Amino acid sequence: MSALAKICVPTHESEILRWRSGAPPHVGWWVCSLDGHSLVTWRWWDGLDWSVPVRQDMTLDQVAASAALKTAIGITMLRRLRWNYHWPAGARVPRIDPHTGIVTSQRTGMTKEAGP
Repeated sequence: MSALAKICVPTHESEILRWRSGAPPHVGWWVCSLDGHSLVTWRWWDGLDWSVPVRQDMTLDQVAASAALKTAIGITMLRRLRWNYHWPAGARVPRIDPHTGIVTSQRTGMTKEAGP
């Protein structure tokens, strides 16, 4: 995606939580699931590859190390990986597209959070 491409960020909760396939619009932390049905985890998207998933019980150092590790899932699993625009209500910072400065995090009414 080019740095000048416009990102359409959803605002309605059903669209925020809708599972999407393919690459997210920019680097950052994204809520992920396989097929949108299994355990929901957070993964870092570096613009080319997904990291291994992170868990709520990890320390900041472990989360940082996990973000640097690329997932070893095969192409079949990669095709099953889904992401959405959800962002935790208690997050201290928003998700921001580093190329445009546009905030792409959207909070929902969900209360139980796990992730960075």
